Amino acid sequence: MHSSLALLTFFGAEAYAWGTLGHETVAYIATNLVKNDTKAWAQSVLGDSSPGYLVNIATWADSYRYTDEGAFSSGFV
Repeated sequence: MHSSLALLTFFGAEAYAWGTLGHETVAYIATNLVKNDTKAWAQSVLGDSSPGYLVNIATWADSYRYTDEGAFSSGFV
């Protein structure tokens, strides 16, 4: 865990624009690392019991900012 934080700190400025593949990759990794009770909670909140429950929402914020309702968030980078 500490090595991941160190890498993010080191590459911080370059790591913010991952795109769809980057977000989905991180979500896939997270899906396989969370505890079972956390997984159950997240799946219930998301209403998604599929194995890819985090991957399915990984790019939601990126898509939302291009809608009329989400336009306010386009500057949040």
